[in-house]
Amino acid sequence: MFDQITSQKNPPPPEPWPLPNFKPFHIDDFDNHSKPNLPPGVNYSDPFAIFNQFFTDKIMDKLVEWINKYAEQERLDKEEKP
Repeated sequence: MFDQITSQKNPPPPEPWPLPNFKPFHIDDFDNHSKPNLPPGVNYSDPFAIFNQFFTDKIMDKLVEWINKYAEQERLDKEEKP
């Protein structure tokens, strides 16, 4: 990759980590729209329980890691500039 603004070669993007095992939700009655189709035991009136179906602890740990790296880079950049 080549950055036209700085005329420097950009490093390649990092390799993504392996995808988690995925098991799709089984839909018993596709036309029944009375409530969300969630796995048994998930309280569909609890927003956090639904959120946890999409954002696992592993994904949240990665987000925290990336945000912390970004914050550290920004802090170092500010320290270098007078």
